[in-house]
Amino acid sequence: MRTAINGTKINNFYISGSKVNGFAKKGEIVFKREGDTTAPVYTSLGIVRNSDSGDNRDKHYAKIGDSVRVLIYFKEQLEVEPKVKIGSKEFIATYREQSSSSTLLAYYADCKLTEDLELSTGEIQFEVYGYADASGNVGTKLTNADINNSMYQYVIFDNIVPEITVKDGENETIGDAVNGYSKISFKIYDDIALAEYDINGEIGVLSVSQWGDINNITASYKGAVVGENILKVRDQSGNENTLTFKLI
Repeated sequence: MRTAINGTKINNFYISGSKVNGFAKKGEIVFKREGDTTAPVYTSLGIVRNSDSGDNRDKHYAKIGDSVRVLIYFKEQLEVEPKVKIGSKEFIATYREQSSSSTLLAYYADCKLTEDLELSTGEIQFEVYGYADASGNVGTKLTNADINNSMYQYVIFDNIVPEITVKDGENETIGDAVNGYSKISFKIYDDIALAEYDINGEIGVLSVSQWGDINNITASYKGAVVGENILKVRDQSGNENTLTFKLI
C-alpha cells in the first residue's frame, strides 16, 4: 500500500455521486465535499484538574503547579486544532486518538498553572477558538458557558493557604505560646474550602466549607505529644499552612 505525500491534492473525485476534493495529511487522504459551508460543532466540552497516582484531592480544585485539561469532542476530525486561552496564555488542544471513536473525536489541551497566567481566585475561565474543518469552515468561540460535560463542569483556582488562629478563653485554650499549653483549640479559615488537618502526621477531616474548628487538643489527643507538636492544615486545592505549638 502506497503512502500519499503530504500536501498532494486530489481533485474531482466522486463519493456516492457527490464530487469531492482532498489533500494528503499524515500519509492519508482527507476529502472535503464541494459546497461544505457548515462549521464544525462540538458535542462535549469540559474542564478538569489532571492528577497523578496518589493524588486524592478533589479534581474540581487546583493551585499553582497543577495542570488542568480542557476536553473538547467533535463529530468530525479537524484540519486546524483548537486554541485554548487561560489567563494570559494560549494552549493547543491536540487530537487524542486513543480517547476517540469513529463518531466522537477528542481534542485535549493540558494547561500548566503558573504565576504568569495571573489567575484570579475562583472558577478558571477559558476560551476555545480558531479551529476549522477540512473545508476551512471555522467553528464558533466556546467559553465556560458552553460546558455540557456533567463530570467535568468546573475547576476552582485557589493559591492561598488556610489561616490558623488560636482560640481565646479558658473553655478553649489554657496556657500560652511561651510556657506551653495544657489545652489548645484552633479556629480555621480558608477563602474557598477546607479539606483536612494533621497533628504530627495523624490526619483529621475538616468539613468542606470556609470555616472549621479543631478543639480541646491535649497531650492525649490523637497524634499529639507532650512537647513540640506540628499542626498542618490543607484546603481542597492542596495549599498547606503549618503551626508549631507546645503541650505540657
